[in-house]
Amino acid sequence: TKDEQVKQTPKTESEHDAILKAVSSGDLYLLQELLKGLDVNTALLSTDTLLHLAAEHGKEAIVYFLLRQGLKLNLKDREGRTALHRASERGHTAVALALAKAGADIHATDLMSKTPLHLAAQNGHENTVKVLVHEEKKMKLILLINFQSSALPQILLDKGIDPNISGPKDQTPLHLSALHNQPALMALLLRVGAQINSITQDGFTALHLASQSGHTEAVAQLLEGKADIHVKDKQGRTALHWAAAQGEVGVIQLLLNSGSNTNATEKEKKTPLHLAAMEGHTRAVSVLLAGKAKVGAKDMDGCSPLHYAARNGKERAARVLLASGKSKIVDDKNVWRRTPLHLAAEHGHELLVGLLLETGAKINCLDNNKDTPLHCACRDGHVGTLFNINPLMPINVSFEDRIHKTILLSDGFVESIKRHF
Repeated sequence: TKDEQVKQTPKTESEHDAILKAVSSGDLYLLQELLKGLDVNTALLSTDTLLHLAAEHGKEAIVYFLLRQGLKLNLKDREGRTALHRASERGHTAVALALAKAGADIHATDLMSKTPLHLAAQNGHENTVKVLVHEEKKMKLILLINFQSSALPQILLDKGIDPNISGPKDQTPLHLSALHNQPALMALLLRVGAQINSITQDGFTALHLASQSGHTEAVAQLLEGKADIHVKDKQGRTALHWAAAQGEVGVIQLLLNSGSNTNATEKEKKTPLHLAAMEGHTRAVSVLLAGKAKVGAKDMDGCSPLHYAARNGKERAARVLLASGKSKIVDDKNVWRRTPLHLAAEHGHELLVGLLLETGAKINCLDNNKDTPLHCACRDGHVGTLFNINPLMPINVSFEDRIHKTILLSDGFVESIKRHF
């Protein structure tokens, strides 16, 4: 919580002094060496955190380093003060701005009920006051959008707040209005100069956020405003990837109609069809296939959309993929030479196993470990998955795996048989 107090952790005096010296002198390299194996959130000999010390001494590089380590922003010292209080009191404007942008609570009060703004003002730090006032206005705007306040137009137009100001994680008002499906606010923001393709720290545009939330009206409005449909986030995903992952068919259709690349790949080389198939979004799979998605596309592990549908037991999605006319995908192998049947058998998905065999999947194919689908089923206690389909199935039990064991001698086979029969 914001009022969480720092827990003291005993350290030797020499350790404390060395860390204190590194922070106060701004020696980032030395600090990194001293912190190896330590929790950056751990207090020193007092209730100060490393962030308190860096903020008090105005060591901007140290502050940014600590923020990257995920250090808690709003921990308080014995006086109830956060790192932002310390920076504001000393007039370290750049540090105060960095902390505020990272999400430090600008309204936090100390034991004397003073906020960082109070401390900056009473010590005559005019620039710090200006920064904190600006950040406070930004937060008010962010809150108004989050709570869908009708007062937003008044604030924007009468007070002249920049429509492209960014809050936590670099989210702008347009990001938030798209996320909350507020077309009227989006229209206003775009009219007064909001940047339609601005990105958050995660690389999301407003179109990403509206698409993953299934807000078709917001998506349509952004597309009409010429939002870039090809922008990729930090995972390498386009808006179409997110719509597919969430099964948002209406959004998928809008994006396809606007020219989205059905076969765009993210960092793991997955296409939107991979994501729709692994989640079992059957209608999304159908729409993507109709939009020329490649049913045999391979990701970095060599897995096709059918591999993921088989592994996750998404029988209806698998059926749509198999019905696409590309029958050879039934025996596609990934980098470990595993077929969809290996994965379905391994996870005990009986309906999937039956479907794959009906479509012509090879029952005795070997992966890199020389395991057949039956090896995989036995090892994970699913021997019945195969025998339930067809007790007379021509399974070759003489295949030896990489350690020269046949299925009958493989780990788990006897236990699987006992459980099944």
